This record gives sequence, structure tokens and C-alpha cells, in this order.
Amino acid sequence: MHETLGDSKDTLEEMGYDVSTLLAPYDAYSGYSDLFVPEYYDGVANARHGSRINDPAEYNPYETKRDYFIEFTTETAVKRDLDEIAEEALLGVFGAHTVKKKVNEDSIRQILEWVEEREIEVLTLREAISIYADESETATSHH
Repeated sequence: MHETLGDSKDTLEEMGYDVSTLLAPYDAYSGYSDLFVPEYYDGVANARHGSRINDPAEYNPYETKRDYFIEFTTETAVKRDLDEIAEEALLGVFGAHTVKKKVNEDSIRQILEWVEEREIEVLTLREAISIYADESETATSHH
């Protein structure tokens, strides 16, 4: 795990990317991953798959909930979650596979319009972690 996590991060950083979070391939993140990931990353975008909603008061960047907003869902489900996020001031984390035909400029524009209609602030995961997570628990604060 150290080799996989460290080497992949180093490779991306050598290419000029500023890497602080992990998106686990195939949503394959487990308790075993928790033993290693905090050494390299400040958070995981999809640690807990199946819900888009995170409570900011209890937010742990290594337990981020994320779900899809275009594929593997319905418009009704996405709008319902957006309503809840807006009404209760929650954190929503949405993802999509850009290789899928359904994930295109129009579908992304549509979700952003729904977000704007509800006046939900859009943050990057890095921004959400810096606002809602305890900085002392993140990997980059250890370096």
C-alpha cells in the first residue's frame, strides 16, 4: 500500500499536479485503506459510496460520502438530495465518469443549474476539507 499510494502520488506531482486527495478506483476503499491513506492524503473523495450527503458538523475527510449525479441515478433522486443539501446546509459530494456518453457538457450544465437554483455554494473537496475538517488530522499538515 505504501508503494502504491506513495508512488502514484509522487508520479502525479512530478507531472506538475498538486495532489492532496484520493479518488479510490472503483469505489474500492475500505477500513484497510484507512491504515495508510492519511499518511499521503488529506481526504478521500469516495470513501463511503452510496450517498451524496455529508453533515458538515461531523465531517471526516477520510469518510467522505459521494455518489453519482448523472449515471446510476435519476433526476428525481438528484433533485431530492439537492433540496436536502440546500434546506439543511449540508455538504453534497457528486461524481461522474466523463468517459460515459451521458456525462457531457449539457448534463453537467443541467446539474449546475439545479445547484444554482438552490443557491448551493460549490466547493472543491480541498476547500471543503480546509473549512470543515480538523486540520491537525490531514496528511499535508504532517509534512
